[in-house]
Amino acid sequence: MASTEHVTRNEYLLIELLRGLAAAMVLYTHFWAFSETDNRFFRFAHTGVDLFFVLSGYVFGPYLFGKELSLVTFWLRRFFRIYPLYLLALMIYIGQKHLNGDPLLYVLEHLSFSFFQSKTMAFYYNPPFWSLPAEVEFYLLLPLFAFAIKRWPLAGISFFVIALLIRGLLGQLADFSNSNQWFIVLHHLPGLAIEFSLGIGLWRLIRNLDRGSETITMQGGYLIFAGIIGWATLASHFAQVGDEGINTSILRGQMGLLAAGCYTLMLAGLLILIRAEETRYRSAKGVIAKILNLKLRAKEAIAIWSGKLSYGIYLLHMAALNLMDSLHSTLHAFPFYDRALWATFLTIFGAAATHIFWEDPLRRFGRRLAAQLEQRSVKKRRYPLA
Repeated sequence: MASTEHVTRNEYLLIELLRGLAAAMVLYTHFWAFSETDNRFFRFAHTGVDLFFVLSGYVFGPYLFGKELSLVTFWLRRFFRIYPLYLLALMIYIGQKHLNGDPLLYVLEHLSFSFFQSKTMAFYYNPPFWSLPAEVEFYLLLPLFAFAIKRWPLAGISFFVIALLIRGLLGQLADFSNSNQWFIVLHHLPGLAIEFSLGIGLWRLIRNLDRGSETITMQGGYLIFAGIIGWATLASHFAQVGDEGINTSILRGQMGLLAAGCYTLMLAGLLILIRAEETRYRSAKGVIAKILNLKLRAKEAIAIWSGKLSYGIYLLHMAALNLMDSLHSTLHAFPFYDRALWATFLTIFGAAATHIFWEDPLRRFGRRLAAQLEQRSVKKRRYPLA
């Protein structure tokens, strides 16, 4: 029987914290990682976007294994979660292009999330936008995957195997120097489905764990260690050979997948530890449980706001860097001026402001609208002649 267990409070906090970490990794990549003075090892932070894919798969895993899914309300919530802030960010980048005297190209493609038809088109306004079409494709096709998995027991495994084979094939066919059509497909859902699938499979696995096992804590520690060692090995190799070396080897097109696998191991270990500790807390005396809960509350704000600001940081950080570049000649004479550091402050401020005054109000509106539609749907089912 499919599990419909909800995500616990501690799991939610972990996911939000990791979203913030993923956004910070992408920001670090564009602000510092490829400077001459920075450590080449940390250039692998660009795989923070692959962590986003794994987290998305994990968060939406319940819909594939039993959670009720209403198409209209699901897509409505997703629309208000993704599009309003994206639209605002797009307008900012269009404004920057206009002020720089650049032509305003591919506007309709960007408005419709159909802009990854070429690398030039996808990167024209903001390079980090490239991942959004795959995310949207995942949301659009998720109901179809859920329908298949609920009716055919082997559909989930079949999807995983097919996605893995497609990723391997596309990695070899893609031409990273000329960005051929296989390269484009690699960066859409056919090529990235396996990374979402890792998160989905992890959600299923975590729900089937024996939380009463005495070795579960040790198992979680082993998984975290394995993920860290794997990621460090990949990062070291990438630091030595760079994109050029990777693209001429058997690893071509697979570094993101391998990084996603490492993130999955680390996330699995952390979730196992969290669920093991939750079991212990529930069996502890009330006073001890309250003390432990107070310790968690002191860290909740950081985790929650990391998640809240992650999307804004991801979308807006290049706009902040562009602004600092345009003001560089004016500001470089100021004491303690650092282009990347000021861009970081501006990014965080912009992400917070847009979340409070734009993203969150519209997201709440979308939720209310979806809830109203759900209530009407329930009423019609109960009273079809009403």
